[in-house]
Amino acid sequence: MKSILTALTIFISFSSFTQYNFVQDDKSVITLKDSTEIYLNEILFKSETDLYFLYGDEKYYKLPLNIFQGEIDCKTIKSTKFSHYLLKFVKQSQTGITLSILGTSGSVILPLIVNNVAVFIVPPVISLTGFIVWASSYSSLKKYGIIDSAIEFKLN
Repeated sequence: MKSILTALTIFISFSSFTQYNFVQDDKSVITLKDSTEIYLNEILFKSETDLYFLYGDEKYYKLPLNIFQGEIDCKTIKSTKFSHYLLKFVKQSQTGITLSILGTSGSVILPLIVNNVAVFIVPPVISLTGFIVWASSYSSLKKYGIIDSAIEFKLN
């Protein structure tokens, strides 16, 4: 049981840190159908219709996917609707807070029930995992913030 909880905790912690890394490169070049090249700071992600990226002045921009030559290789987001990202934030936030509460409760209750020192390690790990899950839930709101604030890129 202890090894299962440890493995689950490590998996959740690892996936929390790696799940929301949606930056592809430091510098990227994209080519349009008319052979124009645009040098970007970072390609962030693409939706069904647009590519979102950072350009020159560190602002978020977007361009329609149908003007690009070839396929853009980056993370694809499922939705550009606020409700999608808000619900994702709520679910992940509630999960993280619940884990934190369970870990804290376990830290108080387990010493009264169990006399094994190894068991005292589990509740703080669960609490820490809950905190990590909760803190990473804000990345959903950040992603929608990028989508909402993206400016239509002006081609010359």
